[in-house]
Amino acid sequence: PTDTNALTGRELIALAAKEFNIRPRHTVLSKFMLRMVGLFVPVVKESYEMLYQSESDYLFDSSKFEKRFAYTPTSYTEGIALTVQSAKQSTM
Repeated sequence: PTDTNALTGRELIALAAKEFNIRPRHTVLSKFMLRMVGLFVPVVKESYEMLYQSESDYLFDSSKFEKRFAYTPTSYTEGIALTVQSAKQSTM
């Protein structure tokens, strides 16, 4: 199930940065730069192969599930806050 408030990548980064009390930063690489970096970083090489997934928005609708099971999804804000809290506790 997903929250109906669909966020952009930039908004997700901003929420996570807020929870970590850091300034949100990100870099967008062109396809060419992804190919070049991919020569040296295997994970980035794999990202290039998956670029087609970024060409359209992914919007999920879990309304049928929510109605059938009387379920309310966790908001992205709350989910990120809980995840960051858990991450901070596990590193102590």
